[in-house]
Amino acid sequence: FVVGEQSPPTVHGVDGVSGASKGSCPCSACTASISDVTAHGTSEIYVSTPYSIVEIDAASCANRVVTSIQVAFGFFKGITLDRNGALLVTADDCAGCANELGTNFGGVLRVDRSSGAQSIVFSGPPMISPDGLAVAPDGRIYVAAEVTGTGAIVYPSGVLRIDPENPGAAAFVAIGDDTADPIDRTDIVSATDVAIEDAAGPLYVLDTRYRGATLQDELRLLSVNLAGAPTSNQTLLSEDLEGVNQDRRGGWLLGIDISG
Repeated sequence: FVVGEQSPPTVHGVDGVSGASKGSCPCSACTASISDVTAHGTSEIYVSTPYSIVEIDAASCANRVVTSIQVAFGFFKGITLDRNGALLVTADDCAGCANELGTNFGGVLRVDRSSGAQSIVFSGPPMISPDGLAVAPDGRIYVAAEVTGTGAIVYPSGVLRIDPENPGAAAFVAIGDDTADPIDRTDIVSATDVAIEDAAGPLYVLDTRYRGATLQDELRLLSVNLAGAPTSNQTLLSEDLEGVNQDRRGGWLLGIDISG
């Protein structure tokens, strides 16, 4: 499923092999643009918008608001499913969670698909601003996020691994060096989404690199060796991903996943 910027925002079904259209459903219950999409089976589509999570029936296109953002957080971003079928959502700007530099921390929330009940899986340092997320077969959660750094690396981007059974042991699996010149970097600059198929890895990261005021940010794909050190385990696989123009017109890729 892919999402479009029509009014209202629309979810399009696309055959993963042929690319043929499988129909589309408008999100009439969406009060803002769709941030991310996931599916439970072939009939239940779930989309995140900044202010709500909406279920869309793939057959009838009926919409149902599952839950709305609560006061503690500013807005929803990435969405996926855990191994038990519950929704996992990243949320930005946790009120009352300000760090030493005054920045509010984001979090990962678990949302019951039926009742909409929310519970916090993880929030606080070292994760500042989370984006896309993925769940490995062993249940551990990987989140692309702006994170707190150490020493000269103040606000790097990276990937955080969270064990939902022991969230206090969250740790970096990859982190970029924001002290280096972006022109020469082959590590993570600004991670926006992640994908993983095997618990042992590799982990794949969709990343952007700023190229100035007149050029569109460069989209890149990296792989992460989960057995390596977080600062030296990244391999740049592709730059200038297809669909990205060299100026500020044209397409923009936001998410990544692995078909299976």
